[in-house]
Amino acid sequence: MLQDPMETPLPGAPNYSSDARNFFQSDRDLEIEKIRELKKLHSSSPDAPGNPISLQSKVLAFVILEHEDKDVNHAYIAESAHVARKIDLN
Repeated sequence: MLQDPMETPLPGAPNYSSDARNFFQSDRDLEIEKIRELKKLHSSSPDAPGNPISLQSKVLAFVILEHEDKDVNHAYIAESAHVARKIDLN
């Protein structure tokens, strides 16, 4: 019988979670997580170095196309989420 997700689990039943806060973490793990959060905030801020592009998934392949007769540069990006994007680099 399926349980309602809001019900409390039965005693002895396995607990499943993808949230790291539900598990034991060492001081090193907590420090690494803090560094990752700071890096994420810094790279997404408006004054981040360069001009970073935020994508939803991992990049599998990319191609940059430069047009000599036009001042237009585009990049085609293939992502792991089965998505292809055309990004204007100007």
